[in-house]
Amino acid sequence: MMIKREVVLTGSTDDTLTRLVDLYRRATGTRLSTSHVVRIMLRGVAHCMDSVQREAVRIGRRKLPANAPGHEAERERFEHRLAQAFVNGMRAAASLDADET
Repeated sequence: MMIKREVVLTGSTDDTLTRLVDLYRRATGTRLSTSHVVRIMLRGVAHCMDSVQREAVRIGRRKLPANAPGHEAERERFEHRLAQAFVNGMRAAASLDADET
């Protein structure tokens, strides 16, 4: 079953996603879609979820910054902190073996 989702990205995160899709297209020689690459990323995240959760808990409770204009720096700091925890959690996870599905 396929479920359609919509996300809102910033210019820089959209650029990153585009670069990632292009990277996998070139590496595989296929016409992967953005959806393919997002599913690939989420499979990797699913494998690392325990360590990602441990890092997320370490962040502690926070207040979500407003999306209104003028709060860009606050949102950037907030998202950067979450990204740090996410990367730390991904790094802490065991490698994904070829025979895991």
